[in-house]
Amino acid sequence: MTDGKTMNVAHVIDSGGMYGAEMVLMNLLAAQRSQGNASILISLGKAGEGPKPIETAAQRRNIPCIPLRLCRRGALSGGMQIVNTALASGAKLVHSHGYKGDILLGLMPRRTRKVPVVSTLHGLTAKNIFSRIGIYRTLDAVLLRRFESVVAVSAATARHPIIRKCGIKPVVIPNGIPMLNFRDPFDDHVFHGILSECQNDIKLLSIGRLSVEKGHAVLIQALAKLVSRSLDVGVVIIGEGPEQEHLKTLAKAHNIADRVHLKGYCSDAYVLIPYYDALVLSSYTEGFPVTLLETMQAGTPVVATKVGDMPDILENGKCGTLSAPGNPDALAAAIEKTVLGQRQSTLVKAQKAKERALSLYTSEKMEGLYAEHYERAILRFQKE
Repeated sequence: MTDGKTMNVAHVIDSGGMYGAEMVLMNLLAAQRSQGNASILISLGKAGEGPKPIETAAQRRNIPCIPLRLCRRGALSGGMQIVNTALASGAKLVHSHGYKGDILLGLMPRRTRKVPVVSTLHGLTAKNIFSRIGIYRTLDAVLLRRFESVVAVSAATARHPIIRKCGIKPVVIPNGIPMLNFRDPFDDHVFHGILSECQNDIKLLSIGRLSVEKGHAVLIQALAKLVSRSLDVGVVIIGEGPEQEHLKTLAKAHNIADRVHLKGYCSDAYVLIPYYDALVLSSYTEGFPVTLLETMQAGTPVVATKVGDMPDILENGKCGTLSAPGNPDALAAAIEKTVLGQRQSTLVKAQKAKERALSLYTSEKMEGLYAEHYERAILRFQKE
């Protein structure tokens, strides 16, 4: 039997940026390599596509990365390219992260791919099943049944209707992050500029892709309500995405453009978290957000919507303040309660959250659970 602690795994992802799934994957790879294995990253892309952010991040962390640019010769050819690349690296198992790898590998007969495959579902956000992403997600779910195992990062993702409809029963392995170094951000001119821009009495922070499901529009509407109550409050939003112009327009419409600071993507944004009164996650949908774990480690108060696994992570409000999604009034009330109304109990919750994060949601714990899971997947592959 293969020793999970020295197992070489080829992780496969088609990444569009450094978001939650990418950060989790980087943490998992780093933790696996710290155990002495030679796991690698296979980064998928289109023919002729240049370097991707995840490839740069892997290089910075000394994680071996193979950029695999797929030609348009059919899905079976793409799957074979992945398998051949993985086997050539000495991998005993392929770990897919996302629908692109899932589909290319899932279309291959088991006897052809000759290697066990585990897939991790990092989140299912497509609401319209007839959209391009919705169609890919549906095909993905159907093909997941061909793999030796499927992992979900949250119980909410495991319960997703499309997953249940396809008869898939994922194993839940929570995300984990390493012990963070909350270094002095004032030593970095980018961080210093971000921190100096928001000078309001109440400083809020939000980190996440600027897409509809993240609910930043609701956050801006909630901010407007707080300002209308004569509260001196501002928010810094770290992230980029298709909603950026809409959010700028919305802030102007509410006459709070000077209080809403859209700063784009920022690497290692977690170092900013301790310098804000609260981090706000106003999402309509979530899986298991890394930003939430970072905030818990920082001991900074959290305001989050009751979606995905966030209520479970925050022990249904014992480790943070929860709010209904899509409701600016409820979110404004939750923010006011957190930063003004019950500040002492809020700080107690933040300390509980920190202890919980350092106990349950670490890279080491995540790596150990995956190592055990890989063993079972390999045994299943050998028996079939």
